[in-house]
Amino acid sequence: MTDQTAQLALQVRHDLQRMATEFEAVLPPQIPTERFVRTAITAIGMQPDLLRTDRRSLMGACMKAAQDGLLPDGREAALVIFKGKAQYLPMVAGLLKKARQSGQISSISAHVVYQHDQFDYELGDNERIHHKPMITGERGRPIAVYAIARTTDGGAYREVMSVAQVEKVRASSRAANAGPWSTWWDEMARKTVIRRLAKYMPSSTDLDQLLQRDNETDAGPVQAVSVGEAEPVDVITDINRQIAAASTAAVTEPDSGNQSTSQEAAAEQIQPEIVVADDPF
Repeated sequence: MTDQTAQLALQVRHDLQRMATEFEAVLPPQIPTERFVRTAITAIGMQPDLLRTDRRSLMGACMKAAQDGLLPDGREAALVIFKGKAQYLPMVAGLLKKARQSGQISSISAHVVYQHDQFDYELGDNERIHHKPMITGERGRPIAVYAIARTTDGGAYREVMSVAQVEKVRASSRAANAGPWSTWWDEMARKTVIRRLAKYMPSSTDLDQLLQRDNETDAGPVQAVSVGEAEPVDVITDINRQIAAASTAAVTEPDSGNQSTSQEAAAEQIQPEIVVADDPF
C-alpha cells in the first residue's frame, strides 16, 4: 500500500466513524453500529479503487446499505464502482434476508443449473423442480437459473429462467459489460430470478423497497411495452434448446463422467403482462 493509498484509507475510516451517529439512526437493532462501520472499512480496504471514488458517493452508498439493514460485506450487499462513483448493490443473501424477515416466507432459495447437472422442471397441476447438481468434475456452462419460495401458510412459488432470459435482463443494465455482471455472473443471475419471483410472492414493504433501490442502481433505460404487446416466453423450450446445444458441444469438452440431463417438456401458457419502463425484471 502506497503512502497516498494509506492516507486515503485513513481519511475514509475517519469519515465513516464520524458518520456513526447517522448510521445508528437508520440501522435495525440487530446490527450494532460498530459492526456496520467495521464491515464497511474492511470492504473498502479490500477494494482500494473505492478510495479514489467520489467521497460523497462512497458515504452515500454506505448510508443506503445501512438504511436497508444490510452489511456491505460482499454477501448481503456490495460496494461497486460505476463511472467513478461508488454504488451500493444489494446481493442475493441480502434479498433472501429481507424476504425471510417479512414473516411470511418460511424458506427461499435460488440456484444456477449447469450443463452436466440433472434437471427436471414440470408445470401443470403438480408443478415441481428437480435439480441434482453434478458433484465431481466440470459442471459445464450455465443453462438456467431458478428460485423457490415457500410461505408460512403452505404456499409454494417457483420461477425458472433460461440463460437467454437472464442475458436479456443483463442487456438492460447500465453496467451490462462491467462490474458485477462481468465478475459475479452467477450471483447476478440468481438475484435476477429472485426479483422475478418476488412479483408473485406476498407483498413485503421492506423487500419491495430494497428491490426498487436495486433497480435504480442496476437498471438502465428500458422500452415500455403495452398490454398485449409482450411476447410470451416458453421457458421449457428455451432450456431444452440449450441442453441440446450443450450435449452437442460436449464432444469437444473433457469427459466429466456419465451424467444424465433430463428435461421433460411441458406446455406453458404465459399471459401478457405490463412491462414498465423502470423494471426490466
